[in-house]
Amino acid sequence: MIQSSDRQPLNNERITFVVASILVAACLFAPRPLNFTPLGAFGLFAGAYVRGRSSWIYPLLALTIYIVGIGGYHGLVLATVLVGFAGPAVIGRLALQGRVSALRVGGAAIASSCWFFLVSNFGSWLTFGVPRGESLVFHYTLGIPFFRNTLAGDLVFSAVLFGGYALAGLSARKRVVSGSQP
Repeated sequence: MIQSSDRQPLNNERITFVVASILVAACLFAPRPLNFTPLGAFGLFAGAYVRGRSSWIYPLLALTIYIVGIGGYHGLVLATVLVGFAGPAVIGRLALQGRVSALRVGGAAIASSCWFFLVSNFGSWLTFGVPRGESLVFHYTLGIPFFRNTLAGDLVFSAVLFGGYALAGLSARKRVVSGSQP
């Protein structure tokens, strides 16, 4: 039988990631270059640190808050964007959980950007290109300028999230070793 004290860390984890989802959503409303967002990095971070298989929920929660705030999104494009931002959580879980390093985070951020580029531009082609008789290659070509910002955002925000978490952990360990109170 699981006692309430056994469930407490999981509850704290959920609360922490829900609050983080709200903060990430708030960042999406700030002025920024198109596709330069913390969503991919947040998915990687959730994948690396959320126990179980529910890490994909948190970036999608942030994206849902944003979409409700802007008044909606085109249906099929939205579906591919949601899949595109669930992917980084899966990548984070498979590539980073229990094995976080700067090199692995950088590689996962690049993989996350590529995943989002492929999935979201495929959705754009299905929605807008197929009815107009445009080629898939044409839609991927149109997406290249946005890919640069996606890649930059994933790399920058991954450095901030994972680096900040590592620094916070070092600071906490230093306090424990020195015996000082937080």
